[in-house]
Amino acid sequence: MKSKGKNVVAKYIKDRILDEKLISQDPDSQLELILVVPSYKEAPADVLNLCRSLSDQSVKVVFELIIVVNNGIHDQDAYLKNQSLLSASDQFESFNFPIHFIDKTNIKNVKKAGVGLARKIGLDEGLRRFNKLDKNGVLVCLDADCVVGQNYLEEISQFFVLNPLLNACSIGFKHRFEEIEDEKMLKAIIQYELHLRYYIQIQDWIGLPFALQTVGSAMAVRSDEYAAQGGMPVLKAGEDFYFLHKFIGTNKCGTLDKVLVFPSGRISDRVPFGTGRAVGEIMSTSGQFTTYHPESFQILKSDLDIIISSYPHYKNICASVSKSTQGFFKKVELENKLNECVKNTSDEASFKKRFYRWFDAFLLMKYVHYMRDEVLSNIPILEAVNLYFKLKGETEVFENEYDALRRLQIIDYPHHKL
Repeated sequence: MKSKGKNVVAKYIKDRILDEKLISQDPDSQLELILVVPSYKEAPADVLNLCRSLSDQSVKVVFELIIVVNNGIHDQDAYLKNQSLLSASDQFESFNFPIHFIDKTNIKNVKKAGVGLARKIGLDEGLRRFNKLDKNGVLVCLDADCVVGQNYLEEISQFFVLNPLLNACSIGFKHRFEEIEDEKMLKAIIQYELHLRYYIQIQDWIGLPFALQTVGSAMAVRSDEYAAQGGMPVLKAGEDFYFLHKFIGTNKCGTLDKVLVFPSGRISDRVPFGTGRAVGEIMSTSGQFTTYHPESFQILKSDLDIIISSYPHYKNICASVSKSTQGFFKKVELENKLNECVKNTSDEASFKKRFYRWFDAFLLMKYVHYMRDEVLSNIPILEAVNLYFKLKGETEVFENEYDALRRLQIIDYPHHKL
């Protein structure tokens, strides 16, 4: 697709890209997708495994891969491991697509060094390459510990062709349980993926419009909109959540509901939180993952029904919501925010859109933390899923986390054979 936001892209490149051009080779004129992989202490074997899965695609899509090998200047252990990957770059020359290694192994600003900066460097370079072609191409985020399905590239390409009004997508994923031999580790990653799916599905059940997965290895955006939304946040963790919610907040982000990305379930110290860190913490403690109580969401569902149905009269609205949430809503100044929404909209539909720009995924996180700390403590993930199914009127009861996860995967990907 030809670029429509040339001024926006040019301004972003001028004002917000940190480096001069990092890849000397010109892009293919037919280039459709640019995949960006941050690489920190990654073994060459894992990156080669990813590349093999990309070379084994069922349909030819013109793409290239940018691998940003990164570490802070004082991180000697990471530097040595990163050099092993860079030294093995000749092993990648036989693949049937361009692979560009960007060497960022001595980042001086150690406060910013991390996965967010690495993704930004790669995505910024991808933006510059599409801009050279005057093309609004697709930038894809992936991780080095992943493999992808044989139709991965085709499905992403077709998603953006078939959904011209959408600018981003969350891509279906499933951890590679079959490779995990340690039973304790397997139980930990099953619990964590179950939590990820439970947390989004229960949001969808109560009608929240931003209920999408935000996994850094499974998302893609149009390059022009990448620039328009200010690029990738430079964060050491959680960059994927903040990034994709920029697009979710514009109501122009969809879900590619097929399993196309297969991350590993490894333990990792690469980021302060996320899958790898969570798996390690589960294994090092009780082996039991706890999550937000489903009744917290049921209460919120009732409160949101009251709030929306009270439009446009919101005087003393905090007295109408549940007693257990009144403290939270007073703290976030619910009445003032609602009156502000009414003042700046002309009808209930536009009010509702504006309301959910305020009550977004970030405020939801504050809400569930308030409920966890003040009202309903976290409970084991299997107990939470069973109670959630009971609350929504279903009779299924799961005996173990794996059976529960399989059911939630089927709900997430109803048109995909698992």
